Amino acid sequence: MKDHVIISGILAFILSILQTSFFPQMHFLAFAPFLVIVILNFRLLPSLWIAACTGFLLDLFSDQFFGLFGLSFVVSTLSVFRIKRLCNYEKPLSVALFTSLISCIYSLLQPVLLFLFDKGLSISLHWAFTDLIIMPLLDGIFALIVFILPLKLYDFSKNKIKRYLIRS
Repeated sequence: MKDHVIISGILAFILSILQTSFFPQMHFLAFAPFLVIVILNFRLLPSLWIAACTGFLLDLFSDQFFGLFGLSFVVSTLSVFRIKRLCNYEKPLSVALFTSLISCIYSLLQPVLLFLFDKGLSISLHWAFTDLIIMPLLDGIFALIVFILPLKLYDFSKNKIKRYLIRS
């Protein structure tokens, strides 16, 4: 399972760079599935450190206030860590829903943190519908298609190769 963390971290970083380079109008939270995989595989303190380092990495490439991503990721990780027992890593839909939850919490934190840093942000019904309902659901579908199913395929192929090598 620890190799899933490494693979998903590299994949999230690549997808984040590609998203900002080629699709700047899309606002997928590419690191949400990675945070879910980290939360499900580590204890609280390492999960918080990885979330902080991930946020720091995104802060380096961001034009927002420095520390905003790190603080958002740490608070999101901390807020869902207690309910991680409800998410079963063996069930892809459960991981996708957990990703949607992290994305929703992250979307709730952004206007609060931006308000604390005196950056004006208009909150409307349209924002609430898109950022709190539609985008978290799309993040969950994104996690299922781009992260979870390929990792399950990786596990399946790894087990097949091991069985083939053992028989030979």
